[in-house]
Amino acid sequence: MTTDVLMAVAARVTVLLALAWGVTLAARRAPASIRHLVWITALLGTLAVPLASRLVPAREVRVPDIVAPLLVQTSAATAVAPAALDWARVVFWIWLAGALLVLLRLVAGMVQVARINRSASPFDSNRVARVAARLGAKTVTVKTCCGIPTAFTWGIWRPVVLLPESAADWSEERFDAVLAHEMMHIRRRDCLIHWPAQLACALYWFHPLVWMAEAKARQERERACDDGVLALGFEPADYAVHLLELARGFGAPGAWSAAVAMARPSELEGRLVSILNPRQSRGRASRWHAALAAVAAAVLIWPVATMRAPAQTPDGGRLKGVVMDASGAVVPKAMLAVSGNRMAETTVSNEAGEYDFRILPPGRYTLEVAAPGFAKARNLVEVKANEVSRMDVTLALGQVHEKLTVSGSKGVESVPQPRPEPKRVRVGGNVQPVKLLYQTKPEYPQRLYGAKVSGKAVLRAVILKNGSVGPVEVIETLGDPEFGQAAADAVRLWQYQPTLLNGEPVEVVTNVTVDFLIQ
Repeated sequence: MTTDVLMAVAARVTVLLALAWGVTLAARRAPASIRHLVWITALLGTLAVPLASRLVPAREVRVPDIVAPLLVQTSAATAVAPAALDWARVVFWIWLAGALLVLLRLVAGMVQVARINRSASPFDSNRVARVAARLGAKTVTVKTCCGIPTAFTWGIWRPVVLLPESAADWSEERFDAVLAHEMMHIRRRDCLIHWPAQLACALYWFHPLVWMAEAKARQERERACDDGVLALGFEPADYAVHLLELARGFGAPGAWSAAVAMARPSELEGRLVSILNPRQSRGRASRWHAALAAVAAAVLIWPVATMRAPAQTPDGGRLKGVVMDASGAVVPKAMLAVSGNRMAETTVSNEAGEYDFRILPPGRYTLEVAAPGFAKARNLVEVKANEVSRMDVTLALGQVHEKLTVSGSKGVESVPQPRPEPKRVRVGGNVQPVKLLYQTKPEYPQRLYGAKVSGKAVLRAVILKNGSVGPVEVIETLGDPEFGQAAADAVRLWQYQPTLLNGEPVEVVTNVTVDFLIQ
């Protein structure tokens, strides 16, 4: 899953589980089997959401403001994805690692329970046949094994009831109640239903509502089996005592997530309240209820799976383009900012130099682009409703700035510097900056020095491809014009290591400020 798909699916799952929660709250006086059916239908629906989202085009619907931002699949945040760090890929691998860890935990539980099943011993078949006859069901395979905390059911096609070794010492009433409970699981096919719920937890391991739904489904499943046992004529108070005794030795659930266990301490309080409540409805979900749940799934899950909130801007436009340097090579990792129309957004160009602002209200914007070694570019662009506006940006090299102070009337001074070894540079917007190698200080004009006159000259010069200085222009003089002429005569003699753009020398502009001071 990509990041935007993962977020969109998670948002739809949130809506679906919220609906299921509302239905179960409304049905809190209904039998537990009905509420269990609702939760299982919702969990199965979470598995269908990604498939339905792919098969059917998304439809815009009005949703509450708190949910709408989650359902928007494209936003300014996704435009930042092609940055130096590919966050979409990072999120995907984090999600995959979490899903595999949950599945690994489940597989480890399966292996442990399968090992227990192989080492278990068959139980007295006569006692099993008596309970099966009381339940009106076929007899099942029952085994005992040391080291298991409670009774649980294992297997889909040939289910087995595994009991702790102490079951041989149970009273007839406790044995009948426990086995009747486990046979209720088999009759309801809870072992088969258990696996899709676990798969949903693995797929949406990051979503707390999915874990909540799985826990609710497990609780209602056990209560439904409790209701089935009480319907056979067991006394609620006695059955509650048996359940409490079994729960004492359960311990950590860990590996038992692969099986349908009878007595989890975390669920005990609610089950005891339900068992001892004489007004609790204890009916069972029929095939008609299952058919109704399937119809509800088709009516509700499909629209929820294909819904999306309206775009953040009803008639938004899109702005995209490529950032290049003067040689035509793309510039990756350039910072882009678009502002105007009472909003501002930023993004970063990807490795191909591309950028994309996906949702912008119609209007005029200022697009600013900056990258190391280049002058900042600023462009005006108009974004139209429901259209893709394109603005390719060519960055110019940044200007070089030099500052020099001349004091007194000394003559020429040279500052030689070692020439560095040439470096290899990566093609595509890579700038190796200019470096001053040889500098001649301007002479202080004798007339002005004798008159104790200070001044300043600001020059603009072109550094040629061979590192020499080309045309020099005096753009500002403070004081006598002779300061400008003296500074220009000296700057023309300077020597630079030229600027390299993608390994090739290029011309750049430098600004030179010379201060003439009398000490």
